Amino acid sequence: MGPCLRGHCPDNDYSLWPLNVSFADVNLTSPTNIVASGGSVAGSIKATFTASSNAAVGQTYTAKVYSDAGLTTQVGSDISNYVSGTDITGLTGGTTYYVTITADAVIRQIRADCSSVLTA
Repeated sequence: MGPCLRGHCPDNDYSLWPLNVSFADVNLTSPTNIVASGGSVAGSIKATFTASSNAAVGQTYTAKVYSDAGLTTQVGSDISNYVSGTDITGLTGGTTYYVTITADAVIRQIRADCSSVLTA
């Protein structure tokens, strides 16, 4: 099979045919309707939220817990693949925490986040 010449590909071999493809970035909308509540075990909290309205099936989210309203002192590590309503454990009871939920970006998406105040 030879190369395509003047728009004709021998034996219907289009593997060398030039193809112009363009992509556009998608700004994910922020998760909404965050509701904070105590978790199911002592020293835990949970956040429920409505998924980003323009997210694809299988969209993942990351939760981060902070000890200050300025969101500068993170408590623990990022919680990858956070599912709405899942307990966030290892916290100190009676302490106020601040949580962000971020819609994780995949190829050609721009992440979006939102936050809420929670007390363990």
